[in-house]
Amino acid sequence: MGAVTYPQILARAAVRAGLTGAWVAAGELAPARRRAVRAGMIAARAVASFERGAFERGAFERDASERGTSEHGAFERGASEHGAFDRGTSEHGAFDGARRPTGEPPSLAFGAAAATLVVTSIVIQRRLEKRWLARLAAQGHPHPVRGLAWRVTMIDFAGSVAAQLLARSRAR
Repeated sequence: MGAVTYPQILARAAVRAGLTGAWVAAGELAPARRRAVRAGMIAARAVASFERGAFERGAFERDASERGTSEHGAFERGASEHGAFDRGTSEHGAFDGARRPTGEPPSLAFGAAAATLVVTSIVIQRRLEKRWLARLAAQGHPHPVRGLAWRVTMIDFAGSVAAQLLARSRAR
């Protein structure tokens, strides 16, 4: 697939922010209804992800058939061209069936740091949400959870657009 366009970035960010805001706004509902709404959002997101994946797989199969290679052969060639894998051979030049990474594998420290960053951001986000909700309620907001949902939606949209633009600029 080609590079992600700006309208695609904005659409993806809008969907993500909308789902995040709806998730927070559902906190105002009764427990059974809240669970049903959130389960529906999860199901809708899963279907959308499945459809998007099917579309991308179809495009990949079309590209592979145009090149006259099998799907597996295109992966093998693409992986070896980029140095992702090197087929292992024994001393005598015979294939021994092992795959050896030729690039630098991600380190355990990097994985631990990434996991720590994710957990920390979740904790900080939740604390911020609680603080905002308490402030909105103390100020007499008629619907503090809806107000919180709008704030979270706007922040999620801005963060998602920024992250996607950064990923797009790195891909170039």
